[in-house]
Amino acid sequence: MKIFYNLLIIIALPFIIVIQGYSPSHEKITFITKNYCNKRYGFCISYPSDIVAKAENGDNSDGILLNDKAGQTIVNIYGTFNVFNENIEELFATAIDELGIQSSQLEKGSVSMEDNEYEFTIQTKDAWMYQKVILYGDTFVTTFMKVPKADKQILIKLREEVRLEIEL
Repeated sequence: MKIFYNLLIIIALPFIIVIQGYSPSHEKITFITKNYCNKRYGFCISYPSDIVAKAENGDNSDGILLNDKAGQTIVNIYGTFNVFNENIEELFATAIDELGIQSSQLEKGSVSMEDNEYEFTIQTKDAWMYQKVILYGDTFVTTFMKVPKADKQILIKLREEVRLEIEL
């Protein structure tokens, strides 16, 4: 009988070691990313494919529009030539006006502005919006994100994982 128990321990021991040594925190987590480059405006982005279900090029090849399956999460990244020679403050004022954002919403959100870029995050009645504009030379690149109000964590994840590179 003792031989049977010893044999059972010898057979089961590798499985016990494997089970005890397993830890989900040691798993390698990789995100599959996709890339998009726009040579006309000199920028490239990488974005997580797990969030994006549909990607469309802009009508005039100015950028890319990304949507989730429900069409409620929107990421729009595009370039534009600065034909009116606007400065960053003027671009900011135009964006606020076009998006219908009230000054009270800006006060409750976060806004930062530097010489050649601005960004803001605000909450509207039904959504979270983020926009960043970078002005370089005669071109500016806009990153716009919008998610339903209940999905702020998705916006945070998108801001962390969508990478923009500008070719200067």
